[in-house]
Amino acid sequence: MAPLELKTITMGAFFYHNAILWERHGFTYFKGGKMMEGSTENFNREDCFTKSSMIQLLFAKKGMEKTVRGRSWAIHDGVLVEAFDEEWESPKMYKMLEKLYG
Repeated sequence: MAPLELKTITMGAFFYHNAILWERHGFTYFKGGKMMEGSTENFNREDCFTKSSMIQLLFAKKGMEKTVRGRSWAIHDGVLVEAFDEEWESPKMYKMLEKLYG
């Protein structure tokens, strides 16, 4: 059986936690990388908790704003739009494949 002659794999990371997972597996952004960086920066801002009562509710358990799971839920629940006026758009990612067969 002949191997597929694929050079790249492309995919959409539909949620924040999916994008982080795929990053860990070697995928790179070709669309949405800056948005992901901006989202992380927004959650790390000093005034993050004062920007939104929704953030205070979602992150009632201390430290959740620092976890991928907590941030993903916050984005899903609309915190980026409410607190930072930032819309979530699914990033597009790719990975270059190594040649597996001689």
